Amino acid sequence: MSTVEILSAIPQPLDLPKASVVSLVIPCRNESENLSALYVRAAAVMERIAESWEMVRVNDGSTDDTLVRLPALHREDPTSW
Repeated sequence: MSTVEILSAIPQPLDLPKASVVSLVIPCRNESENLSALYVRAAAVMERIAESWEMVRVNDGSTDDTLVRLPALHREDPTSW
């Protein structure tokens, strides 16, 4: 199951107290086509469950253009690494 599928399966709405700070670390291997969708879905969840959060995406030996897209996505949203 992919990270996007896992995040999509989280029930709506979450009635939990918000965490103070959350760091979401995601290994990305050949995920170029999924990076934007991953961010959108993760952000929707993180904004509901955390007062403050960051997403750290780590290139994990990709052979596609994941490594090129990660800095471009960071320029679009500096809170996302």
